[in-house]
Amino acid sequence: MQPIIVVSRLFGLFPVEYVKNGVQYKLKWSTGFAIYSYLLSLVLTVATLLGVANDLEEDEEHSIRMKTRKGRIVTCCDIIIVIVIVAFASLSLPFKLKKFWKLLKYLNSVDAIVPMRSCRVLRKSSIYVISSIFGTLAVVITFDMTSWAYTTRDTDNTGTFFKNYTSFYLLYCILIMQEVFFWHAVFFIKVRIAQLNRTLAGMEGEGADKFLKKVFIMPYSGKVCWRGDSGRTGNLEVYGMEKLSIS
Repeated sequence: MQPIIVVSRLFGLFPVEYVKNGVQYKLKWSTGFAIYSYLLSLVLTVATLLGVANDLEEDEEHSIRMKTRKGRIVTCCDIIIVIVIVAFASLSLPFKLKKFWKLLKYLNSVDAIVPMRSCRVLRKSSIYVISSIFGTLAVVITFDMTSWAYTTRDTDNTGTFFKNYTSFYLLYCILIMQEVFFWHAVFFIKVRIAQLNRTLAGMEGEGADKFLKKVFIMPYSGKVCWRGDSGRTGNLEVYGMEKLSIS
């Protein structure tokens, strides 16, 4: 999780502090990073709106992306959609983190039953995926900005273009980062399910009985309970389920 936490904090999407404890990390809400997240979204949003307003005030000859009525509508809609998504992500941070804490609690309970393997390999995979996505994004954005700069060279609006629209490209990076964060959350769950399936597939006889003694289901209570090797117990709340089946 460490790679996605660091990158998410940089983009203002995960305002937490973490302390490494062996192979685990202790996470907690960070007021400092929360202020940074809100300020980042606010500053980029205001800068983008001012840039669009400046471009709208120009006439068709000197405007950068608003040369026609159709172009103005399309460009404004595109920018507003990005702004709304990023603003919602920022405003909903406390609520999203509450759900994320619950997800981490479930994953930790699963790890107590089936310990994770190859954590270093998974961490490297996370780094490779993040690097690949943002490497590709950097190439695409650079190409797009270079193309616009090239088209505005005749009207000497290149500097104005960067001043008006750089903040919009940064907002777009935050939007992409939201998708990467969601992918990681799904990836964490997928890894646990795969690990559980491999564990069950390799069990026979006494091994399966020993494993099943750790997990027991309380019918109609909405809880899946587990018992660790040390005797410590816990539970997972699974609302709306009367039984649990694994195939």
